[in-house]
Amino acid sequence: MGQARVTQRSAADEQAERVVRALEETDRTGRAPASIRDEPGRFLRDLYEVWHRQGGKEGGRPRNSIRKMRDQWLVGRQAVPSLHPKLMGRIKVTRADARALIDLFLTRWRYAGSNVPPHSATTQDGYVAFAAADLKRLRDLVLAGLIKTTGRAATLQLPLQSDNGALVEETRQRWVDIEKVVNECDALITLSRHKIAVGPSPWQTIGNIWHMLNHLYEYDQARGFPERMLIWVIDLGSREVEQPNAFEEFYNAGLLALQLASFANFDTNRKDNPPGRPTLLPSLTITESGRRDELWRWIAERTVIVVQNLRLEEIKVFHGEEEERIRSLRLKDVGVTAEHLLPSTTPRAWGRELRRLYGKEISASDATFTVFIHEQSGDADDQHRTIRYFAHTPLRRGHNTRPTLQMTADWVTRSQELMAPDNNYNHAFRLVFWASRYRLSWVDEKTESLSWEALAYLRKIGFRVLDLPSFLKIFSAEN
Repeated sequence: MGQARVTQRSAADEQAERVVRALEETDRTGRAPASIRDEPGRFLRDLYEVWHRQGGKEGGRPRNSIRKMRDQWLVGRQAVPSLHPKLMGRIKVTRADARALIDLFLTRWRYAGSNVPPHSATTQDGYVAFAAADLKRLRDLVLAGLIKTTGRAATLQLPLQSDNGALVEETRQRWVDIEKVVNECDALITLSRHKIAVGPSPWQTIGNIWHMLNHLYEYDQARGFPERMLIWVIDLGSREVEQPNAFEEFYNAGLLALQLASFANFDTNRKDNPPGRPTLLPSLTITESGRRDELWRWIAERTVIVVQNLRLEEIKVFHGEEEERIRSLRLKDVGVTAEHLLPSTTPRAWGRELRRLYGKEISASDATFTVFIHEQSGDADDQHRTIRYFAHTPLRRGHNTRPTLQMTADWVTRSQELMAPDNNYNHAFRLVFWASRYRLSWVDEKTESLSWEALAYLRKIGFRVLDLPSFLKIFSAEN
């Protein structure tokens, strides 16, 4: 055992020596050496792992965590989308990504705390920069060695890292990261043609969504109820018996209606956390008389359903006058189609990740996706809005090795972050974001026109935007 530890430590030391030697040679000669040029993905992985170790520990956990990288250091123009899968070697790193990562690693090369060497370039939180005459010049030289081309081809890919490798500690924190994404998002969008919710059985999906939204209600209540939107994107189907998948699509929409209606019907007297519930669902405290009404009002005030295949008579009932106004608008084609909003075929960029998650080939129609939108800048500029994609599946306990969220004693939810296949997907969900704000009347003079045009464009590609009471009326026999 002792010998194994010595070997592991020596390997880490050798890795650090190789990285430092390559950086010093680049700084001295003005050109990246062969160790960088010949294996760029390997070098960037080594650079990251050396930097990760040199941060030391904070509260028993790595100080230089992926979570801190994403939330504190790589933000704004330096942001690296899908940071974790890129560092794990699952998706490609762009030139802008590599530039931001190298810049971070060199300027925060080693954590020194209060033990700062004399005449060292340090940050306010105690990091010492790499010793170079000009850090920006060194960064650009290393970047030129890693990625020689420009444009879309200017990418590299780190070696694929298994969950049992150097990043396993980060992987185990994935649900902590997802909890933060859920808590801080401005819009939580769920979409699927056939499986709108995750659960081993229909009745268990009702319980799962009930607990999840209870958690968000309590989180928002403690923060004065910020403007968070809860959005679902579904297809009602043709509702023609002869059409394939008609019953499946209608059942999917009906199950969503039943899930949402549960908030007007269920109470709990529990004040403690049910056994097995993880951190993401920390409490159930809806106990006082009248709290059920408060919860229902909170959900109704911020829920939007974006529906495909609404019938003409239903449109007239819900938003007939609005439909006439929209019809006269001339809209520029921005390249977004119904497939970007509610995919039925699996985008190539998602194929491998969905196979990894589900353990088999699967159509996007049968997957459950969530899209989280977080506004960073506080203004209406969409470029400052982070959009992250996840896919989810129920899995019987014992059949996986990845971080999971417990649903029952025997079943868990497993999730995988995805990258946007192209910018049209991001654009599609920006349209959903603004159209939903219009439906909820969460607009002002600056954003009303933008929201109205988004609503009109969704109509153009076959979707209507409904508030919760209108959506539930579809399933009423009196409608």
